Amino acid sequence: MRVYPVIPVVIVVLKVLLVPSNGQGPFAVNTGRYRYTAKRDNLVLSDRKTEIWAEVYYPRNIALTVGKLPLVVFLHGNHATCGRVLSDGTRSDSSCQYTSSGTCPSGFVVAPSHEGYRYVGIPLASYGYVVVSINANRGITCGGGVSEDGGLNLARGRLVLRHLALWSKWNRLGGAPGTLGFDPKRKINFQQVGLMGHSRGGEGMRAALTQYRDAGTPWKRLIGRMLIRAVFEIGPVDGQTSRTLNAYGVASMILLPSCDGDVSDLQGMHVFDRQFLNIGSRPYLPKGTILVNGAIHNYYNTEWQGPDSTSCG
Repeated sequence: MRVYPVIPVVIVVLKVLLVPSNGQGPFAVNTGRYRYTAKRDNLVLSDRKTEIWAEVYYPRNIALTVGKLPLVVFLHGNHATCGRVLSDGTRSDSSCQYTSSGTCPSGFVVAPSHEGYRYVGIPLASYGYVVVSINANRGITCGGGVSEDGGLNLARGRLVLRHLALWSKWNRLGGAPGTLGFDPKRKINFQQVGLMGHSRGGEGMRAALTQYRDAGTPWKRLIGRMLIRAVFEIGPVDGQTSRTLNAYGVASMILLPSCDGDVSDLQGMHVFDRQFLNIGSRPYLPKGTILVNGAIHNYYNTEWQGPDSTSCG
């Protein structure tokens, strides 16, 4: 089984997002998941409960692979965490009750924002990637900010690192839950890690990269040696924390929807400008931005079923 390094993930994701085809690679794909009881985790947020929950896409014949597979992690943005299913079968997400309580109002269901990138995750897995799509609903999504982290994007980054620490443990020692569908022990290449974030998830992924690199960070001990190769952002925010968060030293691609009614000032351009001007940051690595004419912010997540742009429908 041939697998692909992480830097070309930028090309594969762009193909899926921009080219109207099935985008499938040579391998059949399985879907797994894992979810742990919400608790206070001082390394993520000390003042509230958060939750470890994700959906995972991986090559079906992973047990037969020789060598280790690259790992790609997805993170959704800010959104209501509960929705009501309407008579036409669509869902209207309008409540944030799950964020603080872990429950939704009567007649509502939890908004599965992490499932909204299957159209990208499954094609990536068909090319030999293990793809983890994180649910950040509890404590973070639609939650109130904290000092120096008004958008909770530093917290988002730490949640991503907590997931990566879990995968590192499974990769070294085993012990993954049966709901994952496969045993990742000695199957993950932590020298080939990619990150993809949408909206606040974009800045959250830059926060994960930055906080992993910080001096004195606990994450290097918990995760071990890890090399993040690429960060892909869709309609990202920028500047919602006290820190300026960059993706220096990795391949960087930023997709901007031209009809973005949520991040209407296209803050991702600031991120690209900093990347482009930082000529000392491994200049041979890809750094790019693409403006998609007519694209709407919300519709890059198939679970966000209402438009955000009044001018583009």
